[in-house]
Amino acid sequence: MLFGNTTSRPAVNVGGDLRVVGVGGSVSSALFYVYAGMTNAGFTNYGALVSVTGDVYLATNAWIVPVSHPTNGGSVLFRMRNMLVSTNAGFNATRRGFDKGSDGSVAANGVGPGFGYWGASVRHTGGGYGGIGGRSETTITVGAMYGSANAPVDPGSSGGSGGGWGRWGGKGGGAVRIQARETINLNGLIAAAGEFISSAGAGNYGGGGSGGGIFLTCRTLQGANGLLLANGGPSGYANICGGGGGGRIAVWRVSDVYSGSISNSAAGGIGALAVPTNGYPGTVVYGLLPDISLSSTSLVASTMYGATTSISFEVWDSLPANAVLAYDVTTNVAWLSAGPVSGVSTGEHDTIVLTCGSATLNAGISTGLVTITSLDSLSDRQIYRTIQIVLNVLPGLGVSPTNFFRSITMGTNASSQSFQIWNDGGTNALYYEIVSDAAWLGVSPTNGTSSGEYDPI
Repeated sequence: MLFGNTTSRPAVNVGGDLRVVGVGGSVSSALFYVYAGMTNAGFTNYGALVSVTGDVYLATNAWIVPVSHPTNGGSVLFRMRNMLVSTNAGFNATRRGFDKGSDGSVAANGVGPGFGYWGASVRHTGGGYGGIGGRSETTITVGAMYGSANAPVDPGSSGGSGGGWGRWGGKGGGAVRIQARETINLNGLIAAAGEFISSAGAGNYGGGGSGGGIFLTCRTLQGANGLLLANGGPSGYANICGGGGGGRIAVWRVSDVYSGSISNSAAGGIGALAVPTNGYPGTVVYGLLPDISLSSTSLVASTMYGATTSISFEVWDSLPANAVLAYDVTTNVAWLSAGPVSGVSTGEHDTIVLTCGSATLNAGISTGLVTITSLDSLSDRQIYRTIQIVLNVLPGLGVSPTNFFRSITMGTNASSQSFQIWNDGGTNALYYEIVSDAAWLGVSPTNGTSSGEYDPI
């Protein structure tokens, strides 16, 4: 278990993979609880963070249980490269949102932005979130809608309470927020439903809690028979109280690769008088994220020692024109620069010119890396692609002097003259050959090797 409080938020940083694996045959043989702290002026984005450099793997009968702060709503954010959820496994945030307003011994509204209302003679209404809560037999003021359909980061709110101990409203569903840099493979369940209460047990006569939030972002969504569930909870008395409103589900990805199907439900909870007092349905949004496309993932260039050369590539948004890709271009070595260093693409191809300078390099092979990054403001997901650059710096050819002038009498030979050749480009060997373009002009030797020493010719 991992706990947060009012002044700090817990963080787990895993350098490799996170594997939750159960033992035995229990349906919940492995449980990993994460309790969020409060969000406030210092912590505005989330109440707890689980950041995994590698992959998250949930084996069969293994569950991660994210628990939102019961009065503040701070929730857990999960980040990883890939996530694989096996069958009969997943995330369970049901009833782990905003807490009940009271234990029923005193009349109280629910908790959360969409709290349900208490009503006279235990006629309480349901909490709202993606849909409004259901009314009761006599009380018409219900839990309101709140939050974002596109980015549901909030948990669900609880229903109204009162009329005697145990007559409390249902808790809201929690929040499951997952950012995968690459793939989410869902074959199990991600649940953030409102609390199940009934007239047969604790919570009788209470208003239903609303469904919570499920917010997934990834490059590729795949799976077989996965389920996303954010239903509102039922009322605590089938004849007089209101059900919780449905929660919110949002899935943003670049592409889908299904071997089966992924189902979704954000239905309202069952109320007292069927349709009039049921919670209203929540929201389900599936959207496409911008993605970086490149004309090449590796480039090779050559230049003489001391010279510069230029190469180029193209970057564009591979999605339709209504998706905007704002990107930055950086390099990791001093001899490699890019221009422009930022841009925006709505589908058109932008040309980026790379300048490779060899003045600080020795002859031979040097490598560099170009990184193109984009931060999508909606999903808070950073996309990046890289290009490997290979620069072959050819040895510099030093020659001195570079010209001769002689006057001789016809029929005689001029005296021999000499010049020097050397490697003017670092310590690697310079292999050279010398040819003359005139029959009357001889040269010796006609080839050689220099690693920096001066060879007389």
